[in-house]
Amino acid sequence: MADTNPSTAALENSQKLENAIRAVNEKRPPPEIDFTLHTMEDGAQVSTLERVCKGISSSEPIFGMPGARYNNAIHRA
Repeated sequence: MADTNPSTAALENSQKLENAIRAVNEKRPPPEIDFTLHTMEDGAQVSTLERVCKGISSSEPIFGMPGARYNNAIHRA
């Protein structure tokens, strides 16, 4: 169990505070990551700005006629 002596607790707290301040001051910058490149399983790098498979068309939303989704003729028993 931890020591209940107030001076020991104060020393532990000051040490923790010094460690926290040092960690903030000596923080390394984050690595620079280029999110426009992706490395495939075979090691090839492809751009995320272009399509990898050029033969596949982009997906397009399909919109029905207004009210077609809630047509009463479909839901009759």
